[in-house]
Amino acid sequence: MTKKVIVGMWFLLTLSPVFGAVTKVDSLKLLLITEKDVSKRVVILFSIFDYYRYTHPDSSLTYIQQALEIAEKEEDWHNTALARLFLCETFSMLGNDPLALNYGFKALELFEELNDTMGICNTSTSIGNFYSGQRDFEKSLYYYYKALNLMNHYSDQSQMHYFWGGISGIYLQKNELDSALYYAIKAYKRDPDWTYGLRLMASIYTKTGNTIKAYEFYRKATISAEKNNLNSDLIEIYTGIARLNRNENNNDSALFYASKALAEIKEHSYPAGILELTQMLGDIYEKKNEKDSALKYMKMSLEIKDELYNSEKIRAFQNISFNEELKLKELEAARVESRNLLMLYLLLGGMVVAIVIAIILLRINRKIEKANRELEITQTQLIQSEKMASLGELTAGIAHEIQNPLNFVTNFSEVSNELLDEMKIALENDNKKEALAITSEVKLNLERIKHHGLRAGAIVKGMLYHSRSSSGKKEPTNINALADEYQRLTYHGLRAKDKSFNASMKSDFDQSIGEINVMPQEIGRVLLNLLSNAFYAINEKKKLNISGYQPSISVSTKNLGKNIEIKIIDNGIGIPRTVMDKIFQPFFTTKPTGEGTGLGLSLSYDIITKGHGGKLKVETKESEGTMFIIILPK
Repeated sequence: MTKKVIVGMWFLLTLSPVFGAVTKVDSLKLLLITEKDVSKRVVILFSIFDYYRYTHPDSSLTYIQQALEIAEKEEDWHNTALARLFLCETFSMLGNDPLALNYGFKALELFEELNDTMGICNTSTSIGNFYSGQRDFEKSLYYYYKALNLMNHYSDQSQMHYFWGGISGIYLQKNELDSALYYAIKAYKRDPDWTYGLRLMASIYTKTGNTIKAYEFYRKATISAEKNNLNSDLIEIYTGIARLNRNENNNDSALFYASKALAEIKEHSYPAGILELTQMLGDIYEKKNEKDSALKYMKMSLEIKDELYNSEKIRAFQNISFNEELKLKELEAARVESRNLLMLYLLLGGMVVAIVIAIILLRINRKIEKANRELEITQTQLIQSEKMASLGELTAGIAHEIQNPLNFVTNFSEVSNELLDEMKIALENDNKKEALAITSEVKLNLERIKHHGLRAGAIVKGMLYHSRSSSGKKEPTNINALADEYQRLTYHGLRAKDKSFNASMKSDFDQSIGEINVMPQEIGRVLLNLLSNAFYAINEKKKLNISGYQPSISVSTKNLGKNIEIKIIDNGIGIPRTVMDKIFQPFFTTKPTGEGTGLGLSLSYDIITKGHGGKLKVETKESEGTMFIIILPK
């Protein structure tokens, strides 16, 4: 296959998302079975892959991997590079970042060997998009400008708006709006009907506060997306219009477009978008005092948040492992480079050798310092992932707490329905006195339904509040209520996993404490970590089948004047004296492999001591129990 034909196929596949729509996929599959020419089979596999790539990326993998295998076997290096690039983009869509980046760099290396300008440009932008998704904007811009510089010298300038648009999108994420608008305007002038370019203009004008221009470009983007049947773009457009209307307190319009966006998403795998829209719909319905709809979308947002955070935790650990592997490779490359340079310059004599050795050592030292800095960043990311993942442990407890008021709502609704049937009979018998008595009962039941409905709403609202990232600002908080809530939620979460588990829960709260200024989300995480450890300890001791043992946990608060004290006491297995000096160290855990990361107590210690200027102490007796003491200033 000539290079000219390959470049033509390149644009057909990468720059035209509707390629698969012109050929029936079943006909392509049938053609694949009968076609014997290997080069044509590769083209057919590319076509089937493109048909599935946006709607069923999992299915598309099978076809592009077959194409890669054939191309490599036939030493068809252009199609090999192209297949690698498509694997990079597909694994990125599926969230497998290590494989995505691996195939991206392999594709770029091969395109550079082939001196394929368009291949280098498109692969560079795909890698740039990957780093943009990781919010590493400097690397993202590096690869985008690499592509742009090559395109400036390319004979065909018709695709330049794709690269300008990509750069504009990165600057928009960085909130550098002047640069974002500059490149967006260049892209818009080149192709006024490009849907993504129109979306960019609308998003930038939204951020600059120019709502008239924002609405104008969202309208143009909608027309373009509908004309080209671009559902994924329509999702972003409707979400943007909903966001814009909500900011202007146009709740009805915001509700309309958010609902339209959510309806489109149902055909796509887009959990982050679903989370934003369900939270938006929940907030709007709550403002409109439509409690049932508000509760519905709040529950949906909780479910998708749990799914999203769990997947992000897995993804974060994959990325950390992959990044560490890359760092080791960089260090190994640096050592090889240093050794080669040393051998070369030793031949030049003593003076030259001394200078070269000094330069080499300096370079190695800098690389090691850089690796250490990156490792610190990696550890920080891991700690943040652990914070978010810990929220998932509350899911069962939340469900149990919500179920109680919902059961009351259901029961009182059924009783009220029966009472209305009785009232109907009384009225038919002209028994006005009995009918009035039943009316009073129904009214009382409705009050009970309202009370328990508000209780369920309060639980959902409270957990949504606690699940948000901490703002870093302290605010008046009822410590007693916070401790009581996390004690119940943690206990019910454990009960959901093990129905046979029972424990005595005691509480003794000093009501004179009132409210104190703390960061409630952070203190909530501390309580969750300490209570989870306490329940783990008593559960482990229960497994020993000790005669007469009764698992017990108590939580108490006390007003100490200028400070307040929180105690969490369990009668579990205790902590061995030999490890007491290590329990607040990051990544240290006494739990079996796979049951703990060793971050809970470390995070708790930092939140209490560094974040709130307090103290976190522990007293324990092995095989008898443990007491954690939190001291917080008022």
